[in-house]
This record gives sequence, structure tokens and C-alpha cells, in this order.
Amino acid sequence: SSSSSSSSSSSSGSNNDDGTDEKTSSSGLTVFFGVAGGESNCEFTMDKGRWIADRLKAKKLVIPTCDHLFHSDADVDLLDYMIPDTVNHCKKEESSNTFELASWNHNVNTHGLSTAERFFGTNDHNNNGENVEESTENESNPSHHQQLVAKIEDASQKKILCVQVGNGGCDWEGKQFTPKLEFDSVITQAQLNKEEIESKGYEYVYVAGVFDWHPQDDKVKEWPGLFKMCDPPQYQEKLFNEARDSIKKYNADHPIDPEKTLCAHWRQEDFVGKGDPYVYDPVQGAKIMSEKAEEHGNLKDVLILTNDPVADEDKQRLETLKSELLSHGLTPHTVHHDKLKHSHDVFVDKAACLLMKGFIGTRSSTFSQSIAEMHALRDKYI
Repeated sequence: SSSSSSSSSSSSGSNNDDGTDEKTSSSGLTVFFGVAGGESNCEFTMDKGRWIADRLKAKKLVIPTCDHLFHSDADVDLLDYMIPDTVNHCKKEESSNTFELASWNHNVNTHGLSTAERFFGTNDHNNNGENVEESTENESNPSHHQQLVAKIEDASQKKILCVQVGNGGCDWEGKQFTPKLEFDSVITQAQLNKEEIESKGYEYVYVAGVFDWHPQDDKVKEWPGLFKMCDPPQYQEKLFNEARDSIKKYNADHPIDPEKTLCAHWRQEDFVGKGDPYVYDPVQGAKIMSEKAEEHGNLKDVLILTNDPVADEDKQRLETLKSELLSHGLTPHTVHHDKLKHSHDVFVDKAACLLMKGFIGTRSSTFSQSIAEMHALRDKYI
């Protein structure tokens, strides 16, 4: 099976500038985080995983790669694009505990597998439900959970604890594994206790039902919101270089000055019917963008982030948005990607947005909200 991709690790104390010892993870827990989100919002899943790893003072957090759904032709490993020191902890100001962060299915060949097959194992049918023989390719590149089972069983014969953050999640996900994954005990988030878990001999913790789970902050007793559990991650410079190249390639006739540009994430598709005039009415959308451009200091250009439209209606809506922006004295720009070459185009788009002085996103979009959180760190990218 494939080896995991690993960021930084800290298993012993180190000295700070003032000579004091920095607290690092001392427990022997390895936390396997369950099914990841799609490529446009799996950073949200990683945020939750970092929170629970910090809460348990785990020595290692293992997360799935981003499931390719709409934007790319292959799963994407977040750890290939994040600065390790920005994701190997939760909140620096509250605790300097760090953990090793790894992906359990780094560089898995997922071509031709359905989402269920990638996560829970290959079965004797293809995506159309037809019976087929399993290919050698799939056998040599097992799914996320097939690798997970092997890693746990190879590493230790000790008990496996499942933390259930969604009703029935442990039982359901356990049965989906190929082979079935047996848990020795199941607990809820409220029962999380590092000392008790260790005292019962657990070294491995599997967290099930994570995608729709909203962890509760211990201080305020409520969920802080999207991407607010832990410090925002930071992208590696190679992503920003790709973003700069893409911007230059598709806007050669009118080069973009990031200090004079508003980045606007304009989500169409299923968001058109959600009642937000910014989305369903391109005339209103352009007006809102122009107001935001003025608010950021009379910006002159707008970099539009939106999926390349397929339906004629969506194509017309985008053309209307562009013409309306021109009527407001703003020059519209777009970027495009070749899926076969850019399986990580979602992150290139986000990096492009983070380079721009201003940002406006689509309400309720996790894609937009992740950019908003990272945009507060813009000075670190420039």
C-alpha cells in the first residue's frame, strides 16, 4: 500500500526563546479522522480533526485526502500544499501542543472508483452497478479505509476506540469497511477524556460521522463556526506561484495589480435558488461587488471565481455580470483550469483570491468562508 504523507512531528519537549519548556504531545494516541469533505471544503474537515487531536493531546492525526467530486479528476492531499507548522497544532495562543499530521491515503490511484469505493473499499461492481472483476490497479491502490484497516492492524493488536460524533456513525462506517472494521468500544464527544482512554489501553482512536459534526468550544459551550476552531492554515508558496501564472495567462490583455483588485467568489449552480440576490441576480451581484470594491479603497478590477458555466443560462448570467461590472467602471477577470493538469485547481483559485487586496464571497459557502478566514493573514502571503 501507499506510504502516508507526513508533516512535522513533535514528540519531545523543546525550549522557547525564554528558556522555558514548550509543551508537546505526551500521549501515545493516534487519531484517525473519518470521511473527508469534497475538494472545495475539506479544509473544514481538517480543522475539526486538528481540534480533536489537540483536545486528546494526540501524538498523531491521520486524515483522508480531499474527495474529488466536481472540480478535479483525482483526490487531493491537503498536506502537499499546506505549510506544516501552520497545521500541526490547533490554537497557538492557547496551547503549544503539537502533533504529527499525516494522510492515510497519500497518492492513492483513485481513477474509476466511486466515492463509496474510495472511502470504504472496492466491490465487485463499477460505477454503473455492473458486475466486473476487480482490477489489479485497484487492488494495488486500496481505498482510504482499506489502508486504514491495514495500518491499524499492522501497527498494533490493541483495542480500537470509536468516537461517534453522528448518530450511528461508528456502526455504519465500521460495516462499510472492506474488510469490516471492528471497534472495541464506542463513545460520544462528551465522553472524550485523554486519561481515561489511555488507562483502558487504547492507542488508536477512530472518529466517525465527522463531516456534519460541529464541535463545541469548551469555554463558550457552542460551535464557534466554520474554520474558527483552530488557527487558519497557510498555503505553501508553490500554490501562489501557480496562481500568479494562471492569472497572468488568462489576463494578458489587462494585467492584474493585486493591490487594486477585488476577488469575488460567485457561486452559481445550486446556490442560484437559495434566495441571495448576490447570486441569482447578476445585476445586483455586480452592484454589491462594486460597493465592496469602493469599500476596500476604490479598487478597479474584479477577479471572479466561479465554476466555468456549462448551461446556456449560466453562461448568460456570467456575461451579464461582466457587462454590469464594466458599467460600474470595474474590469472583470477570470481564471480557468485543465482538470487533467490541475487536480488541485480549487486551492490555486483560493491562493489567487488570497493575493488580492479585497474579497467578497457567497453567503453560506464553505469555500468562501475558508478564504475569508485565511484572507485575514494576507500580509503573510505578499
